[in-house]
Amino acid sequence: MKENGASELEPRSEREVWKSQRVKRINKTGEIHDDEGYSPMYELGGSPAGIDRPTYQWLASLPTDPDVLLKELYRMTEAEDGQEKAQAVFEQIGRLLGDVMPPENAAALYKAVAKIPGVTRQEDAVDAAGRHGFAIVRVDKRTWVANEWIFDRDSLAYLGEREYRTKDFAAGKKGDVLSEYALLEHGIVDHYRERPQGDGTTK
Repeated sequence: MKENGASELEPRSEREVWKSQRVKRINKTGEIHDDEGYSPMYELGGSPAGIDRPTYQWLASLPTDPDVLLKELYRMTEAEDGQEKAQAVFEQIGRLLGDVMPPENAAALYKAVAKIPGVTRQEDAVDAAGRHGFAIVRVDKRTWVANEWIFDRDSLAYLGEREYRTKDFAAGKKGDVLSEYALLEHGIVDHYRERPQGDGTTK
């Protein structure tokens, strides 16, 4: 935050996340590696695989028909107080997009999010890594912040996301970027702290 109250992005950094694929209810849901080292992720009470803790197996079980999938996501997603249901589902899909899943499920999510009321397509968007693609955008009417999911034009692969203001406020100006994120690589490994290689094996 600047002295005048305007928002200011923190310096860019890289982060690695490992998510458990166990189906049953667990407390340790994964690990994070950043500038401060490795840290476990815990969830009080734990949760089974599902909308709040998506695993590859759970994502693969979702419908691949976009209309059926969207109806199911509306059923599973709870909106916050004062939040549009459509915005809640849009944000829920955004949380799922960065996970590893079969290509047909990823394509279904992209097609489903495009059907949400208030969603628009931006033909040129750039992620935090400088890669160009197109974006699916929706503005949260509570905050007038735009959530932008960026995709590769050819493969429809999810590249990352940006959040920015769409109106002037005391805390910042229209167009101010509040956060941005680029997904550089993801895959499936056997153990925490392993990394996927290009051929799908681990190291």
